[in-house]
Amino acid sequence: GSLVLLHGAWHLLTAGGLLAWAYRTGGTAPDGRARLARDVTDRALGLAAVLLARGFHRSVETVGRERIPRDRPVLLVVNHGNGFVDPVVVAAALGRLPRFLAKAALWKVVPARPLLAAAGILPEYRSGDGDRAEGNTGTFAACHRELARHGVVAIFPEGVSLGDRALAPVKTGAARIALQAENAKGFALGLTIQPVGLTYTELQRFRSAVTVSFGEPIRIDDLRAAFERDATECVRTLPARIESALRAVTVEVRDRAHDELVEKLARVFESGEPSTDDRERMAAIARGIEALDEREIERHAELVRRIDQWIELSDAAILHGKRDSLRG
Repeated sequence: GSLVLLHGAWHLLTAGGLLAWAYRTGGTAPDGRARLARDVTDRALGLAAVLLARGFHRSVETVGRERIPRDRPVLLVVNHGNGFVDPVVVAAALGRLPRFLAKAALWKVVPARPLLAAAGILPEYRSGDGDRAEGNTGTFAACHRELARHGVVAIFPEGVSLGDRALAPVKTGAARIALQAENAKGFALGLTIQPVGLTYTELQRFRSAVTVSFGEPIRIDDLRAAFERDATECVRTLPARIESALRAVTVEVRDRAHDELVEKLARVFESGEPSTDDRERMAAIARGIEALDEREIERHAELVRRIDQWIELSDAAILHGKRDSLRG
């Protein structure tokens, strides 16, 4: 145990040193020295993310990672239900830090600015936060440069994290970045929009399990004619495709009041071992709960009480290595 802690501390210290180096060399500047610093730092921070994610969660499973193309630029679009934990999990699943976009309001916290810059995080300006949208010109240009060199950019297209399992409407930021990057290269860039779904067995519980699901990639090189005909309309319609792809890899519970019941039932039916079927199991449970009306759920109050009792017994049994005996 102490060796593992020492090994983890060594990685974190190394990442910290590289952060300082990358910051001093100029963050995301395109010169060779800064590019090398950026690449090394991204990989070091990816290792640190793996350690953090494994520390926060009892398991981190990935499904469909082979769908990420290696020979073309990638724009990751990720659901955002768990705040600052989400980017850590994404970086851990990738094994390196992508170019994340984050709300520009974070830069108002002065002590955070060097860390944000060193990590290569790009500010996204939102009118809802009182920002001027013109500020995104430089951010989108940085995204286009990263994608032009076949890099990976990551965005949370809902633009908000509410701490629940309801997918918020996808905004136009991801569509603008993707279409403008392709248009700059005559729609020959070959960019892939990669949907990523994060499913936590319990959103608010320490040491829950998380599954990272990589969905079917979205290609947009066929949108050249539509973009040239009406760029505004093309930007307005692409988010619907992104939202549909995200729904295919996430677990949605539209009524926040049902979150706790879904999580409890998932604990009852979990296998007890890390498994990539967490998302499928929770999705099936969520669909069943959503199909019930409030009166039916109220009639199941006794069932909920029994589930709570089972969970208490299960937690006690885990301490004594006898959980399987409860499944008889």
